[in-house]
Amino acid sequence: MAQGQRPGDRRGARSWILTAAGAGLAFLTGCWSYQAGPGNLPRDVPPTTWNADKWPARDISPARELADRTPEVIHRWVLSPGSDLDSISKQDRVSLESSVVNVTYQGIHGLGLLRILDPRDVTITPEDEQAAALRSYFGFLFTGFTPNAHWLTSRTIDGLREEIERASSFFPDDLEPAGLTLAIDPAATPPAIMPNPRYGEYLLWMGMDIRFPPEAEPSRPYRGVVLHLNAMFGNEYEVRTLDEFRRRQWAVIDLKPSAQVRSPIPIQWHEALVEAQRRRVEITARICMDLCSARLCEASSLVELERLSRRFQSHPLSGELNRLTRTINAMRGGAYIVENDADAERVAREVAELLDQTQAGSAYASEAVLDYIAAQRPDLHGLPLVLIGFSAGGLAAPTSAARVLDHLDAVVIIGGGADCFTASQRSTFSTGGLTIRPTAADPTRRITLPRDRVASMSRLYLDHSRLDPYHTAPLLSSLPVLVVHADSDTWVPAQCGELLWERLGKPDRLRISAGHELLFYLLPNKARFIADWVERNIPATSRDTHDDRR
Repeated sequence: MAQGQRPGDRRGARSWILTAAGAGLAFLTGCWSYQAGPGNLPRDVPPTTWNADKWPARDISPARELADRTPEVIHRWVLSPGSDLDSISKQDRVSLESSVVNVTYQGIHGLGLLRILDPRDVTITPEDEQAAALRSYFGFLFTGFTPNAHWLTSRTIDGLREEIERASSFFPDDLEPAGLTLAIDPAATPPAIMPNPRYGEYLLWMGMDIRFPPEAEPSRPYRGVVLHLNAMFGNEYEVRTLDEFRRRQWAVIDLKPSAQVRSPIPIQWHEALVEAQRRRVEITARICMDLCSARLCEASSLVELERLSRRFQSHPLSGELNRLTRTINAMRGGAYIVENDADAERVAREVAELLDQTQAGSAYASEAVLDYIAAQRPDLHGLPLVLIGFSAGGLAAPTSAARVLDHLDAVVIIGGGADCFTASQRSTFSTGGLTIRPTAADPTRRITLPRDRVASMSRLYLDHSRLDPYHTAPLLSSLPVLVVHADSDTWVPAQCGELLWERLGKPDRLRISAGHELLFYLLPNKARFIADWVERNIPATSRDTHDDRR
């Protein structure tokens, strides 16, 4: 025993340690509370102005035309003109034969084209395998799963064209290119294979990312179907929560809903953007003249290109070039400018239309998935169906559920909310691309609207919106709904989560006294609770009844 320490002191120390450990454990497990709704009775919901006849239109003909010209087998690489298959190297032959995308299925479902893809990537060397692993990692970060299908509409195709036009419309036509490039030696032997010049026209990776599970084995049929609307970015906590359903032999269909929008470039920035682009080219050319005595510095190898790049970045003008680049990127990101009440009314109307289109896209994709199941997946026929949305997917869940309401047996909304305008402007994580500023000055500086302006514009936005969860949530009153949210959420503001719960008619909810981050971090601990809730609330409906509904 240490000098001067009494036996009671040791017991007191142990007690203090146990108390601290208990407090730490309580913190790590979170302070959860469950509140039951009205049970199986339809919930009383607030009135809504939502109109089923106001869903945004989609032109299906571009999707049909794209399907007609998309072959079943597409090569990323093809033989160069003059090359002969018998004379190319073994490595080129492997690349040619293995860089294939098989379109195993394509068909019109809902209002767009659904394609299931089976890509075979080239992985010849360890470096290739590392690159493939890196692509997979970043793919998970931005998607949350590895898609095997994609669904697109006329809006997807039009949006791609508009993005190309936007990128080029503010670039001066009279400027010659300047910068660094890897040159091809004209005296070198031309490559035997080359990228397929038609590969990009099929838009294989455009549209909503989807992952369908494998068909059920006859000895292990699926118990139900989860239509999963993913968060904005991939995270392991979401995956681990859904793994509980997979362990229970539920088929999980992953869908990445539209989460980002594009704000317009204010007219006040047009001339400044063109001038900034011009100045950037001029400075780039000036640096290249100093380094290479030409507007364009060409390198004959990647090593030489990297060496040139380091010299380029150390040039005295590179600081100004970097500042210009930040300004250009800020202006090209766009913003709505609200300086007065007239601006507020106009912008609220435009934002409502924009966000309605985004909500509709996720809803139409959900509808297409169910249409595909009915046509092509007999192993999923007649099974209970639950829609689960996480975070950004939770923002899309009420409207998506409203579109396929007759097919659903339950809905779970995790970290979602209503009033997407307020959510975007008060979120501490992301505006989702919806940038609204009180002034056009200093585009590189983030200047947000005053809180009273956000509140007044929110009312105007909801007046114009048709598909915000504020309007569509009341339509789910006949379904079992579980809301899971955080009392101190600042990513999807807690007030939006509370508003959603109220608009749903105050159904069952599970709350944690924490923020969005801790909600997700501790969510896998509640996976069994969520899965149990779903299975407890799925009505004991016969397979024949489900088949009749679908």
